[in-house]
Amino acid sequence: MRQAIRSRTLLARAQWARLEPLLPKGTKPGRPPIWTRRQLTDGIRWRTRPGAPWRDVPERYGPWGRVYDLFRRWQRGGTWKRIFTELQAQADSKNLITCDINVDSTVCRAHQHAAGARKWGPAEGAARRHRRRAGRPRARTLARRPDPKLHLAVEQGQKPMSIVITAGQRGDSPQFEPVLKAICVPRVGPGRVRTRRIPPARIAAPTVAERVAVTSTFDRRLAQAGHSSVVTVQQSRVGRAQNGGMTEHNADYTRALNNAERILGFSLAPYVDPRPTEPDNAYDFTRIATEHAFNDAWTRSEHLDLRTRALISVTITASLGILEPLRGQLRIALHNGVTKEEIVEAFIQMAVYAGVARAFDSYAVAREVFSEHDEADSPQGN
Repeated sequence: MRQAIRSRTLLARAQWARLEPLLPKGTKPGRPPIWTRRQLTDGIRWRTRPGAPWRDVPERYGPWGRVYDLFRRWQRGGTWKRIFTELQAQADSKNLITCDINVDSTVCRAHQHAAGARKWGPAEGAARRHRRRAGRPRARTLARRPDPKLHLAVEQGQKPMSIVITAGQRGDSPQFEPVLKAICVPRVGPGRVRTRRIPPARIAAPTVAERVAVTSTFDRRLAQAGHSSVVTVQQSRVGRAQNGGMTEHNADYTRALNNAERILGFSLAPYVDPRPTEPDNAYDFTRIATEHAFNDAWTRSEHLDLRTRALISVTITASLGILEPLRGQLRIALHNGVTKEEIVEAFIQMAVYAGVARAFDSYAVAREVFSEHDEADSPQGN
């Protein structure tokens, strides 16, 4: 039993191999430390897992004061936050983050002793005894128990995206927008930072009050942008009700839709369910094509990253002269970090083999997409 508990608190070799390059490097030369970074980090994880006092950290992880000093020093210097951001960026580069955001909160109950004692000094004690003798009891006010509330945003893979800590009496709905504003996933290579600009259909709120907050938040943003669309909240992709019926998506199709929305940069909810006028096998066609494209092809990252694959797709569609699919591929490329200059260079190379006329037609479409992209990035577009 003890060995099992100890193995849960220790970092595995693969985990330490990913974490070690992100740790700050020492600048002062000298003797090697007695307690390694890995031991101290395991000690920090042991303490934070059950919330035990620092003095109870086992000796095998090093002196408890040294463990606490490392934890506190990195906390003040922002090291933990930087490590968290770097791990998010690495996960995003490997297509491991699905931006279907769930927001919820929990209260961390503090022990009753955390409220502290009554603030009575010697002079106050004498005055209290005097009032007691005079028969005038003093009103006693105890400090509020420090029960903080954690507001957390996670994606569908249960990876944390942002966290906001408030007092325990704070409501969930007012903190919804601050939690979204805290989402900021940088990209490993070139490209825009993934921020809170998430389609409303990709945010799930567990309570009615939070759903109202979601709707009001996005209604306000649309009004500021000059739009009048009605925003609805999608509670779950699996089991979406439409026209009184229920469409069930299997796990592979759900994963393909999540990958497609992450790559495309917008919600596919309006295009998933077939219309009443479409054939009976339209849903099967959409499912098979989506699974093949976004589960089998686009997610392959062993030899080509997503950015390179997007630029290749732009070149292929431009060479074939299919201009409407080219418009979609250009949006995907810009969303995933491909620059306008790289797209133009691809057209120059394509003109050698596919013809100058086809390259001019492709650039005319690209020029329109570039204008849309610039308007979306401008402050007026946000």
